[in-house]
This record gives sequence, structure tokens and C-alpha cells, in this order.
Amino acid sequence: MNILFVCAGNTCRSPLAQGICEKLYKEKGIVARSAGLFVFDPSPAAEHSVQILKEIDIDLSGHISRSVDKEMLEWCDRAYVMTYTHYEIFRKRFADYADKIFMLDEINDIQDPYGHNRDKYDYCARHIVRAMRDKLDDL
Repeated sequence: MNILFVCAGNTCRSPLAQGICEKLYKEKGIVARSAGLFVFDPSPAAEHSVQILKEIDIDLSGHISRSVDKEMLEWCDRAYVMTYTHYEIFRKRFADYADKIFMLDEINDIQDPYGHNRDKYDYCARHIVRAMRDKLDDL
């Protein structure tokens, strides 16, 4: 199964989700990628995201943000977004792929840690893990 994780800028949440998914579900044959809805200038992953994933032996140091596009949506079986606002925008922008687009956590938005301290990134990573386990453990 191919999964695309999407957030705003593809520097914090979606790269974290991609790395966590690769670590937790690689043995299930799940392949993960990430992208952003609002990537204007390609950027590296946020340093705290890189550090968190390094601690679980995932190297995110070469990550460069990229915008979601139709090719990615053709590739994926499912695309998970981080907030309800992302969900609405994404489904409007890519209406032909609406059946592939889901919220990673339908109850609580996964808050953007951008510009915050490491504690906010750790909280975000834990939230992603909990939401991911709800969605992917039974695949």
C-alpha cells in the first residue's frame, strides 16, 4: 500500500509522519511519501523533525519539501492530511481524487509545531503515532 502524508509546508508534520510510518509499517509493505499544500520555496525539513526521526534511525537530513501534485495522487492508495482545513482545501483542489483523501485524526487537528520548541515537535510526533495506529494497524 502506498500512503501520502500531506501538511501545509512539508517541513514538519508530513515528513515526521512519513518517517514514522516507514519505521512502524515497512514490514507490512507500506510505502510512505510526503508533500505539502503550500510549498512555495523548497526547504529542508525542520531541525526538530530531523532530530526526532534520527532518534529512531530514520535519516530525514536530505528531505526537501515538495508540493502535492496529481502524479503523487495517482501513486498513492490513500492520502492523509493533518487538519480539517487541509482536508477541505485538498478535496477541492484535487476533486478527482477525493475518495483517496482522509484526515489522519478525524477528531483533533494535528497542530503545526513550526517555529516552536522541541516539546511541541515531540507532542506532534506522539499525536501522529496515535492517529497512525488507529488508521494503519489493521491493514
